[in-house]
Amino acid sequence: MNMRYVSDVNVGKSIIHVIDPQGGEPVLANKSMEMNVSELEFITKHVVKALSDDENFRCRCVNKDREVYQSILKIMEDRENLVEESKKMTEKLFEIMKRFDEQPAGDLLFTMFFADGIECLAILKLDYIESYTHQIDFVDGELAVKLVTQETGLPAGGARLKKCAFFKKIGEDDLEILVINKNAKSDPDEIKELFTFEFLGVEIVDDPTSMTRRVRSTFENWARKNLKDDIEKATELRDKVEDVLLNEGDVDVQQIAVEVFQGNVHMQNEMLEEAGKRGLSPSITFPVDKTWVEKKMKAKQIKTDTGLVIKGEYDLFSDSAKFEIRRNGDGTVDYVIKGVRNVSER
Repeated sequence: MNMRYVSDVNVGKSIIHVIDPQGGEPVLANKSMEMNVSELEFITKHVVKALSDDENFRCRCVNKDREVYQSILKIMEDRENLVEESKKMTEKLFEIMKRFDEQPAGDLLFTMFFADGIECLAILKLDYIESYTHQIDFVDGELAVKLVTQETGLPAGGARLKKCAFFKKIGEDDLEILVINKNAKSDPDEIKELFTFEFLGVEIVDDPTSMTRRVRSTFENWARKNLKDDIEKATELRDKVEDVLLNEGDVDVQQIAVEVFQGNVHMQNEMLEEAGKRGLSPSITFPVDKTWVEKKMKAKQIKTDTGLVIKGEYDLFSDSAKFEIRRNGDGTVDYVIKGVRNVSER
């Protein structure tokens, strides 16, 4: 069972602690939560949302002797250890956060959950968000309503979390680990690694899922930057990448570059150089994650610089009886939608 593609999640024993680096110490719960239906739904939504997030990455443990890793193993061996071991880990994260300025306060939620019948552990950092309510006053005898900021709201169940981790036991002392660790690009390295390396003691490793989604994003971003005045070539590149991901078992970035830019060694090298910077070596092929492709590439959307948006399933764009791209030879193209008998507007 790949945690990214679970079909069913059942939340079980959970505990939540309060962690505010501006305070003197974390607020630690001494017993697990007694959850009602809405609380179960709230946690379930966050777990499912984060597991399917395209910014979660597979990780490996740097040192299995580290305290946090050992605490996680103890919880995975016996969920009755959740309360005490989660308190130890919360104190550890609090201690680390105190060393850095402006770390966001929040709640640290530890939850056991079953995914496709296998018990897993989630650690979710629920950063406080700014929310508003109204306050009614009477000013000079007149009714006045103003907005009041509330700083202790938790992210809604549909929100994307910035920091969380998921664990599944796969051996005596081995874990499958998925981590989300979103940071601002301007953050220094020590801040970027606060949650992953400093706290969890893990590092990101490449797998077919991360490599597959990186191929798509890398070539798309490169096309937007370098082929913005050549829509014909940009379309050819996008079509080639889509064809590889949808129909081939492995990705060879050098072959993509050579086929799209036949005879133009300069453009081939430029594209391969950018791919190399993103960890897509032209000397290595890697397998396509077909499950990710099936989930994420069901539909396609084209936004034109003329203000139109065309959406539809991938198969429709490759059906010449329904859709055609006509190249005009001047750097522009015409999109032709064929055989239309009826339309609806909304």
